[in-house]
Amino acid sequence: MSVVIGEFLFEIRSRINASAKDICEGVCKLPTYSLYENGKRIPDYLTLNLFLERMGHGITGLTTYITKPEMEYLIWRREASRILRERRWEELSGHIRNEPQGCINLNEGIRQQYSLLLQAIRGEMVENDISGAILHYENALKCTCPFLLTDGLGSHRAGIMELICYGLYLRLMGKQNPAKKKEIIKKIEETLKYLEKKIEDLEERVNAYPHLVCLWMELAEEYNFSRKKAAYLRKCFELLKQERKMYHVTEVLRQLIRCTEEGNKDSGRERKAYEAICSLYEFFGKNQGFNPYEFSENMWMFTILGEYLGKNRKRKKLTQENISDSICATESYSRIEQGKRAPNQRNYKVLTERLGIESRYILELVNTGSYRAVMLRKEIDEALFYEKYEKARQLLGELETLLNERGEKEKNLQYLEVQHTACAYGVVRQIR
Repeated sequence: MSVVIGEFLFEIRSRINASAKDICEGVCKLPTYSLYENGKRIPDYLTLNLFLERMGHGITGLTTYITKPEMEYLIWRREASRILRERRWEELSGHIRNEPQGCINLNEGIRQQYSLLLQAIRGEMVENDISGAILHYENALKCTCPFLLTDGLGSHRAGIMELICYGLYLRLMGKQNPAKKKEIIKKIEETLKYLEKKIEDLEERVNAYPHLVCLWMELAEEYNFSRKKAAYLRKCFELLKQERKMYHVTEVLRQLIRCTEEGNKDSGRERKAYEAICSLYEFFGKNQGFNPYEFSENMWMFTILGEYLGKNRKRKKLTQENISDSICATESYSRIEQGKRAPNQRNYKVLTERLGIESRYILELVNTGSYRAVMLRKEIDEALFYEKYEKARQLLGELETLLNERGEKEKNLQYLEVQHTACAYGVVRQIR
């Protein structure tokens, strides 16, 4: 189902009372961002992801159509995450050299930032070059968020990956400059406060909060911050439980048990959870120690654009000459179907209209430009999953009213009917 990305961005930004400059600072120029919100240009998925992160929200079920070079980059980046997660540091040099270079549609600054992040990790873990690693971190931050190096967060907005990169940089700075460690610790605390205040989406917050708490604990270990340590760890553990996530949970629990017992309090519940999770990790061969370079990234759903266009062209029984007529040269269209290039915004709009298909970004099940509708869909799915059928029915009523007010109800009738049926079936099954 199509999503009007510009309308989507504008609604979230207005609701959080952020300026366009807050969202696009260091990522693109303000006039370019205005074109995105006005629907005259469509951001690539790296750029859109960073915009949403800075607004305090995740991708919320979005799917995007990409070219083959973009898919190669996605595969490369996912493999990089696996290398970091499995601590295969010796493979980093070769992997960095193999970064795909043909993905010109993706934001260059964001791509370069990730590459520099990997180089920083290699500098520390492979070459034992702390000064070189710090320089790579600084250059990585300069790609999209140089303000973190000068002003800190202040009145700025930053995305989850930017904050994690900043946290790793501060961690290394604290190790290299013990005399400035307390000052650096305060900067991580400011980052944690930012997450609590600016990142409303708990699912998004949990991607960074446990990681940064563990980095803070590493630096604060020698100081007597018992009460503060316990507060951060408790908040972290409750967030992990609420969102049913496991990010660095063993380290969080280990530190929480230690703080609890140092305060002469009972840690029975935490210890029981810790032992159960450790047994599970041991069974699956997962390392239980804290890995500062294991971080969670938003996972997008993708479809190859050229295959998508070709499939629908054939379904319409059109030749490449037919479909490209008055839009672009047949040779250019052929390269689009082969996945070698992406059409420009005007051509893509006309192509999708001619084929009667969706535009670049789609949303699972719901056809809308309303962020509130997207969040309601998410809440409905969660309510059904946890068999809270009355709550799901109430949320469905709110969604139906919203879609009706926006004139979008007719194109979402199938979704509404399916979910109403699911609610009714669930209630009957519970009664039985």
